Amino acid sequence: MQKEEKQIEQPRNPKSQASLVWLGSTKSEAWVRGRHGPLRVDEPEVVGGEDTGPRPTEYVTVGYLGCVAVMIHKIAEEMNVEYSALKVDAQAEVMPYKDDPRRLGIGRFLADIHITTDEPIDKVDAVKNELDRRCIVTNMLRRSGAEMLVNWHVVSSE
Repeated sequence: MQKEEKQIEQPRNPKSQASLVWLGSTKSEAWVRGRHGPLRVDEPEVVGGEDTGPRPTEYVTVGYLGCVAVMIHKIAEEMNVEYSALKVDAQAEVMPYKDDPRRLGIGRFLADIHITTDEPIDKVDAVKNELDRRCIVTNMLRRSGAEMLVNWHVVSSE
């Protein structure tokens, strides 16, 4: 008698592909999947850049915002939860590691998720819990040791 193996659903596009060309100093341009770009990467003037584009940690923050928006849409659709508006604000705080002050990382990540819905709070909580489990960028930040502080603001459309 053979034991039936449970199939694990794999992501449709498990790879994230990008390339970058250095433009000199702190400036670079990146392309995602060869067709989205150029995305300028730079640092602010106060740290030696020319401020011609977002810094790398700001792209991580934007990645979080995008992941949250996409996953809330998918999860809400799966759970038949309707909402009429979504706004997400986030901030990454760069901090030195305790064991090596010269090594920097995102130590704290703050986010405010504003959602407009007339659904009962238990349905919103179900979306929230599933988002916490399924957002790839949230998982990446947590695994790096970042403290995640996420506040939900639920507003009725009435």
